[in-house]
Amino acid sequence: MAKTKRKTPSESEIAKHALLRVMRDWSEDAYQAGWHDGLEITIWRMIQMWKAGDPNVRELDAAMFRYLSEKAKGWWMWDEDAQHGCGCPVFVPMKTWKGVYAKLMDYAEQAKKEGSNNDTTA
Repeated sequence: MAKTKRKTPSESEIAKHALLRVMRDWSEDAYQAGWHDGLEITIWRMIQMWKAGDPNVRELDAAMFRYLSEKAKGWWMWDEDAQHGCGCPVFVPMKTWKGVYAKLMDYAEQAKKEGSNNDTTA
């Protein structure tokens, strides 16, 4: 019987799955949840803060997430409609993630402005 040759996963595929694993582990450690609501945003912000020189960010964590996302060429995010509406993390290309993140930040900024406009003082 001839052995079938296994295909070795690419560096990108390995990084993609490692990124998912460390994101889930980080969620468990920080929130005792397999995927805390907004996890992908929290970790992405941490990377941005680290790149900006924030001394309060754990450098090793931020560097690891950045390294893996660059090697994977994408990011994991929660998709509520995946798994027949049960939701699960899905991998998206980096360009897609950056667009989603920008829209979320625009939405948050708009909500913040509307909230401050609705504040009234007696």
